[in-house]
Amino acid sequence: MDGWTPKKLEVALNFDSNAVVDLDALKSQGPQDGEVSLPDESAVEELQHPNVDQSVVKMLVEFGVPEIQAVHAVYNTGSRGPDMAIEWFYQHIDDPSIQVPLKVKKQSGKEVKQQNPESIMIISSMGFTEKQASRALSKCDGNLERACDWIFSHIDDPPSDEEPMQVDHDNSQSI
Repeated sequence: MDGWTPKKLEVALNFDSNAVVDLDALKSQGPQDGEVSLPDESAVEELQHPNVDQSVVKMLVEFGVPEIQAVHAVYNTGSRGPDMAIEWFYQHIDDPSIQVPLKVKKQSGKEVKQQNPESIMIISSMGFTEKQASRALSKCDGNLERACDWIFSHIDDPPSDEEPMQVDHDNSQSI
């Protein structure tokens, strides 16, 4: 076989133009022994980059934390500030999973992440309801300053039907 090379050949095939080719015998009859079915595309969870407070990520980067690890730290501390994020980073510095970009499940829209109770309390102390505070925080990815700006600029906007209600996992009731 040494020195063998493939060659293209031009071959003429003659078919009867009225012939019918029956391919039914070649149709799949379901998975065969040893075959594994591919997952249903609708069941595959979509992943996305998480929405995190970019100002906190920027602060961590200025402290010398690589950006990928800073995103992990901010996401895993619920955007509760640079102090908590930097502490989380140093506790997980040897974890190889924070060396790759973070991807999270795409939110289904039916349930949102639990909001920081301190942030809800701060906004509520300004005279807003907990529901308004929760809505503003969910619109602003948990960022307290942006949520305060948002709530003042959308004070008269009623919530839409598509907006998810926050689920209180401890008491199993909607706020």
